[in-house]
Amino acid sequence: MRLSEAVGLSRASIVNIEAGRQCPTLHALWNIAVALEIEVHVLIPLRTELDSEGQPIHLSEVEIAMIESAANGNPRTRTALTKWVDQERMKANQQHG
Repeated sequence: MRLSEAVGLSRASIVNIEAGRQCPTLHALWNIAVALEIEVHVLIPLRTELDSEGQPIHLSEVEIAMIESAANGNPRTRTALTKWVDQERMKANQQHG
């Protein structure tokens, strides 16, 4: 089932939310999280993440290979995993920095 159908939003709304051109309601975020079978907080960036947007993400060859394997050719999964690794690295740096 398509995400737009599962969430009850138009395809255009989903595309605009993904591109950052439309701010979803909390209810829409909740429905998206349910449809994707993830926790809603995963969809909401931390302030530090917003401050670091546009900064290049540097991954090791091992990290890239692990992400590629886990993503199994799915570009959305690859992007989500890459961002997650970068976020976790930032959190670790803040705790030890």
